[in-house]
Amino acid sequence: MHLNLAHLAYVIAVAKAGSITEASAEVGISQPAISAAIRGLEDTFGYKLFVRNRAKGLALTPTGRRFVGRAQKLLDEAGAFRDEVQGLGDRVAGEIQIACYHVISPYVLPPVISGLARDHPALSIRLHEGSLVDVVNIVKEGTADIGITYDMFDDSNVHLERLLPVRPHILMSKEHPLMAKKTISLDDLADYPFVMLDMPGVREYYQNLFRQNNIQPDVKFRARSLELVRSLVGLNLGYSFALLPILSRRSYSGDVIIRRPLSHDVDDAHLCLVSPKDTNRPRKIEAFADICRQEIVAAVEAHSLALVD
Repeated sequence: MHLNLAHLAYVIAVAKAGSITEASAEVGISQPAISAAIRGLEDTFGYKLFVRNRAKGLALTPTGRRFVGRAQKLLDEAGAFRDEVQGLGDRVAGEIQIACYHVISPYVLPPVISGLARDHPALSIRLHEGSLVDVVNIVKEGTADIGITYDMFDDSNVHLERLLPVRPHILMSKEHPLMAKKTISLDDLADYPFVMLDMPGVREYYQNLFRQNNIQPDVKFRARSLELVRSLVGLNLGYSFALLPILSRRSYSGDVIIRRPLSHDVDDAHLCLVSPKDTNRPRKIEAFADICRQEIVAAVEAHSLALVD
C-alpha cells in the first residue's frame, strides 16, 4: 500500500479547519483534490474519517480522531527526517511556520524576514497572524513551529524565551494639554479621555496598570487596531499607550503623534518567542530564533534612540 503524505496533510488540515473550503485555502490545494484524497483514504482503510455536522461543518469520527493523531506523528517524523537530511550540509533550508501577534507583526517581522533572506536564503517562512491567545494555541496545536508575541499569558504547555523588556510609553496629540510635560504620571492622565487598545492580554495589562495605582481611567474609545488607536490619538480624542517605539510620528491621517515617557515604575512586558514544550528545535528553527534575537532587539534599540521627542 502506497501512503501519500500529502493526502495525510490534507486530512489534518480539514480536521483543524472543520471545512474543506477553509482547508483548501490553507494548504493551497483545490477542494475537489482534497475531497478525492479523503475518499481515497476512506476507501483504502474501509472506514469514515469525517461526518458532516450542520452546526460545526465536518467533524472527525472516533476512528478519524485516532487516524489524525497517528498521521500527525508520521508527518512530524517525516519533517524531522527532512530537516536532519537538509542539515547534513552547511546550508540551512526548508520551510518554517511562524505565528505572530498581529499588532506587532508589522514591526517585528520585516527585520526578521530581511535577516533570514541575508543569512539563510534557502529558508522560507509561512506566516500565521492572530491574537496573543491565537499565537499560543497555533504553536500548541502544531500549526506553527514557533511564535513571536508578548508574555501576557500564562500557559505551562509552551516554552517561553523572553527576548527583551518593553516599557509602556504615552501617545498623545501635539495639541494635548499635557504635551509640554517631559514625563507624565498616571495621576496626570486620570482626568483625560483614554483610547484603549482593546485586545485580550494587552487590555488586562493596561487595566492592571491603572488598578495598581488606584486610578479609574476614562475610557473614551476602544479599538482593536493599533493604527486606529494612533489615528484617534492624532485627532486629540484621547491619549493612549504603546509598548514598541514606532518611528513614524504621524497617523494614517497625517496627524502628529507625540511620545512621552511614563513616570510611574511599572511592570515591564517582554517580547518573546513561544515554542512547543519539551521538544528539540530543528536546526532551521534555531536559525530562525537566532535571527529574531539579533534583528528584533536591534530594531527596538534603534527605534528607541531615534524617537527622543
